[in-house]
Amino acid sequence: MGRSQRHLREIRGLDSGGNDQGDLNDVYAPAITAINPSAKTIARATTVNTTLDTFSVVGGTAPITYTIPDAAGCSVAFTGNLLKNTANPIHATTGAKTLSIRATDKWGKTLAEPYVLTLT
Repeated sequence: MGRSQRHLREIRGLDSGGNDQGDLNDVYAPAITAINPSAKTIARATTVNTTLDTFSVVGGTAPITYTIPDAAGCSVAFTGNLLKNTANPIHATTGAKTLSIRATDKWGKTLAEPYVLTLT
């Protein structure tokens, strides 16, 4: 195998037999640099299982998994990339609630960012 073919296999994360070398993919995969959106205003008393927001990321490698390490007392959960409420009313008091949203990509690269959910 010539140098250019070997180099191309290394860039693609393949060994000489064409098998995936996972660790090279970890190194060269783009990092998640942002989670969008970062804020939302909703009515406090929403219907159970209503989609409150739809999330996306900048960077990373699909599929992306979203989790809520800190829900700030709100009754919310992710279904795919949809943030849904799990109780009605969503929270006993109105005002701004800062949740922590974590996005993890196919290679395990993560980013956690604050998300402000304002209940009216």
